[in-house]
Amino acid sequence: MTAIVLTKDRSIIVTKRSLSADQNPGALYFVGGYADAPDEGDVVDLFNEAAREVMEEIAVADLSRSTSLAIGIAYDAVFCHPELFLLTVSQSTAAEILEGAHNAPDRNEAAELIALPLIDILEERGQLATAPKTWSFIRGRTFLARHLLQCSV
Repeated sequence: MTAIVLTKDRSIIVTKRSLSADQNPGALYFVGGYADAPDEGDVVDLFNEAAREVMEEIAVADLSRSTSLAIGIAYDAVFCHPELFLLTVSQSTAAEILEGAHNAPDRNEAAELIALPLIDILEERGQLATAPKTWSFIRGRTFLARHLLQCSV
């Protein structure tokens, strides 16, 4: 799953994968990962799984279930799995998240953490114009733009 984290001050948290990463080295992506396998008979709570990934990767623990939305689902044909895209809202500012991210337990996947204004994500400008991007980043950006367009109509 992919979690698109929107900050209190309307920035999006983006990570740049490590050059030594097995998948998509050096490319931009949002926070994400696989849901943990449930115990037999249990149901997977996708919000909790997304919140766990966000906590592990960028140490953000203030996501709200009531303001989080599933904005898309797509099939990753390269790695053979469906991917759920969630828009999650943090009550922290981008600066607070960037400062606190060094406390994240799983910071080894990302070489760099970046906070970009929402408009830069939507218009793919600034450093996004030429940066390599993961499939999930491209799909997530498309779902985000479509969601925000539908909400503003």
